[in-house]
Amino acid sequence: APVTTTEAPVTTTEAPVTTTEAPVTTTGGSSACEEADRRCLESYPGSYCMRYKLPSVCWGSNELCTCDAGSTTTHPVTGGICYEEDLRCASLKEGSYCKYWSDPSMCWGTEELCSCE
Repeated sequence: APVTTTEAPVTTTEAPVTTTEAPVTTTGGSSACEEADRRCLESYPGSYCMRYKLPSVCWGSNELCTCDAGSTTTHPVTGGICYEEDLRCASLKEGSYCKYWSDPSMCWGTEELCSCE
């Protein structure tokens, strides 16, 4: 039997492109912390400002850092309270540090004990 093919007309409708830009809102603290993290990262790969430590230091390099607006400079710290143990913990698992405030003190993300005394 003969085969008959009928092609339907192709109709394309393009939707109008509408772009809405959300307002950018940043707080001084957030952008200052991003800046502190960036400065830490410049001095040590994978670093960030550990704001929960007193004083706040960059992970891996133990340089002082701050999220205070207007002051994002870093300074080297010689022998911070947990510098050696943080480095040892980081050698066991990337990003790890000594959770010296826990009982018992352990390297974050591991079962390894650590001590910052």
